[in-house]
Amino acid sequence: MGGDSMEQYDVVIVGHSLSGLITAAYLSKRLRNVAVFSSGHEENVNRMEKRFRDSERSLFRFSFYPHEIARDNKGTLFWRYLNQCGLSQKLQFLEHYQSMIQFKGKWIRRPNDFHNFRNYLIRHYPKQKDGIVRLFNDLEEHYQDYLTQKTARLKNQDYTLTSSMIEYIDLSLEQVLLKYVKDRELMHEFTYFHDAVSLELSEINAYYFFIKWFDQFMNGSYIIKTPYDEIKQLLVAEVSKNREKVMSDRVITDIRLENDMISCVVDQEGNEIQAKHYIFNMSPIA
Repeated sequence: MGGDSMEQYDVVIVGHSLSGLITAAYLSKRLRNVAVFSSGHEENVNRMEKRFRDSERSLFRFSFYPHEIARDNKGTLFWRYLNQCGLSQKLQFLEHYQSMIQFKGKWIRRPNDFHNFRNYLIRHYPKQKDGIVRLFNDLEEHYQDYLTQKTARLKNQDYTLTSSMIEYIDLSLEQVLLKYVKDRELMHEFTYFHDAVSLELSEINAYYFFIKWFDQFMNGSYIIKTPYDEIKQLLVAEVSKNREKVMSDRVITDIRLENDMISCVVDQEGNEIQAKHYIFNMSPIA
């Protein structure tokens, strides 16, 4: 042990990732004794660049930040954390109204919000109108229940299982959609969405699909224009407002267990650090 006494905190967060910094900002504003340490494997904030040449040998270059933070929307739990931390007004967003999908050999513009997507389906599949309306009415009810739970989680209040989990957790997307519509092309419209692309309807878990679907179609889709490293600087400044020594460059090199629970973590100098809760990659471990 490197010191005379063990360091004590309410929460120890390992890793200077954006998710860890957002958590630290949120907790420190609530006067929790929080410390953020390095994991030794921090995220690279440099932009990546892809280059390619077309058939005429013209060179194209695309620069981007390869992080999940590059795309988010104002309805997610992430956005609500930002808002509670006073950061939402400091970021720049671009609303993503439509997506381009290739369907039957053609490029089609498809809306990214709940009501317009419903109308899009009714317009393209008029014979399935009644089923589409029933499906979207039920989805709206499930979303309101899901939103109630999400808000309770943000406020650290008690919450129960959502109605969507109870009804969908053991069903595939195919099984759910078949309760409302029979047109296979209409059903496949739901697979032109993020991680569902190229998967069979029977392979997609309905509950986990609609969690992501809610975030985009119920709240709208937004692209964050603020560069990744600038967001990180904002968060570090916000975290440091309440306590000067929240951030540390010390690297956590060891985790010590007692009865299958974390008893403390250890930095590179052998200092033992103890907390009521430990967070690694946004997962509360103890």
